[in-house]
Amino acid sequence: MAGYLTYEKANIQACVEELLPLYNTRDILRILAVDGMPSSERTIRRIRGDLSIKLRLTPKEREQQLSDIEAILISEFIIGDIEDFGRRALYCHL
Repeated sequence: MAGYLTYEKANIQACVEELLPLYNTRDILRILAVDGMPSSERTIRRIRGDLSIKLRLTPKEREQQLSDIEAILISEFIIGDIEDFGRRALYCHL
C-alpha cells in the first residue's frame, strides 16, 4: 500500500509541475480531480515551495528576478540559441 501512495504522490507532483506555469491553483485542482487525482491547495503550495516558486515577491526579489531573466536572455541571444521571431523580438527589447 505504501508503494501505491508513493507512486500516487510522485504522479501528482509530476502533473502539478507541468501545470504550474499554465494554470492557477484552482484550475490545477480541477484538472487533477478530473484526471482522478484529487489533491488540496496545501499540496500545491508544498510542491510550489519544493520548486522554489513564489507567488508573491518583495520589490527587491522581483528586481533580482528581472535582472536574472535579462542576463539569461542576453546570454542566450549572444549564443544564438534563440532564432527567428523570438530572436528579433528580444533584439528590440534588449
